[in-house]
Amino acid sequence: MSLFRERSTQRVLSVCVTFCAMAAAIVATQGVLAAPQRWWRDQAIQQNLRLTAEQVRQFDSLFERDVPARIALQQQIAQLDRELLRAIELEADVAVVMRLSDEVELLRAQRNVRRALMLVAMRKTLTSDQRAKLFKLPRSSSAAVAH
Repeated sequence: MSLFRERSTQRVLSVCVTFCAMAAAIVATQGVLAAPQRWWRDQAIQQNLRLTAEQVRQFDSLFERDVPARIALQQQIAQLDRELLRAIELEADVAVVMRLSDEVELLRAQRNVRRALMLVAMRKTLTSDQRAKLFKLPRSSSAAVAH
């Protein structure tokens, strides 16, 4: 294979890899920003756990209170992910890539901590019997969010 053809093939592969990575980042971002499943709104779960109207209202309140912060974090993550992909595509210095990667992971950790704290607050609204029933539900159910 000629040198020209080899470099051309490498460029095409590089563009394809970058495109796929960016598409994956966009799809992941859209999935997170889409309305998450509110497992406590499922009638079967409400009946199984015997959730009261007040508990459902408290879950909604806890969830809604934190949504703007989680969305803002996700938008920051998406922006930094794009910057990281650009840095990788432009073959930036390893230190730059490491810094951006660390920033992205720090934001992801912050988002995950916020979610965990929301779940702890939700758990506190359940009685001990409800918690026991919740943890016995199959992991594949939408209630697995609270596990």
